[in-house]
Amino acid sequence: MNIYPVVLTTLDSVVSNVGYSRYDYVIIDEASQANIITAIPTLNNAAKIIIVGDTKQLSHIVDKELAIEDEKLIEKYNIDYKYSFSKKNLLESILSVCEPPEVLLKEHYRCDFNIINYCNKKIL
Repeated sequence: MNIYPVVLTTLDSVVSNVGYSRYDYVIIDEASQANIITAIPTLNNAAKIIIVGDTKQLSHIVDKELAIEDEKLIEKYNIDYKYSFSKKNLLESILSVCEPPEVLLKEHYRCDFNIINYCNKKIL
């Protein structure tokens, strides 16, 4: 019998759950809810990365004091705003530095077909 190890965790707890392991694939779902700082340790140890998200969804929430510190660091070290963890979520950061292939999900199982079909007709 072959065993394929799969780790399911959050970006905030990946290091405490499994340490700094090397991953064949990392899939980050709801990437608009994450920031670049929490993703870096995991992305740094990934051979291949799949980022899943929607730029129209709500972004991550940043503590006011951290946002002030982020702004200070950006100005002090002349860092491009595309790397700001308070101004941009992970998905926006990725999209600002590269053009990854995009796939529109046309079917999902989260709500009734009639509801999503209405949304698809209005948006697409």
